[in-house]
Amino acid sequence: MRVALLTRRLLIVAAIVAVAVALKFVLPCAIDALVYVCDRVDRNSPATLLVVFATFIVNATPFAVAAPFFTFAAAYLYGWWAFPLGWLGLVVGSELTWVVMRWLIGQGRVSPSALRARFGCLARHMVALEHTFKQHGFQSVLLVQLCYTPFGITNALLSMSDARHWEFFAATCCSRVKLIFMVWVGTHIENLALFLRRIEKGNVNWRSAEMAPTIASLVGSAVAILVMTYHVKRRLVTLGGVTGAPLPDVDLDDDTGSTTKGGGASVPLQDCP
Repeated sequence: MRVALLTRRLLIVAAIVAVAVALKFVLPCAIDALVYVCDRVDRNSPATLLVVFATFIVNATPFAVAAPFFTFAAAYLYGWWAFPLGWLGLVVGSELTWVVMRWLIGQGRVSPSALRARFGCLARHMVALEHTFKQHGFQSVLLVQLCYTPFGITNALLSMSDARHWEFFAATCCSRVKLIFMVWVGTHIENLALFLRRIEKGNVNWRSAEMAPTIASLVGSAVAILVMTYHVKRRLVTLGGVTGAPLPDVDLDDDTGSTTKGGGASVPLQDCP
């Protein structure tokens, strides 16, 4: 327990340092690149709209790449219209992932054990929650989609669970509402870039009220996401009935996804990323 607690604290410190480095060096350049690319795209072109929609579909599959970047770009291009566009694309992509994965597994083209072995810790947590998917299908899938990332890989692993298709579909429709946070940030990306550049040049008047609404909204959104994730994980742990208990040993070579009755692994559910 002490080792786990120390590891968790070290991870928190490392995350804080990484965020600080990103805010100082990476984020301003990434925002400039996003604005540069988007300003050279014809947002009124049907082809652009189709590419953005297709990107959201891909981001709901295990092949997703730089999903937040594309979400911010879509919000910069289309404003709040990016929310229904992105929501629909993610729902369609999730359905494709579910149907295709079920078909591949049924045809023997994909081995569940190999898939679980590839995604290690996340797969073990899914197996440990299997009885929860049976008893609380919709609620469990909803909570898992809200607190686990990446979203596409989570969808692939959920396709191997005992959750029913309609429960997965309904939970996906509800959970993707959280996309609204990223869309909001994307609509204010220029203000954020200006603010970061002012900090870099030391030209920020912290007593000025000019940037106060943007700063307050960004901080508020980040806090809201963290608080929501914390409570969602607590609720998921409660549903799983494993609060404070270790995860059961998972036989990753068992294609049925069953768990052994051994002493249990040393990784508690609360440690899930």
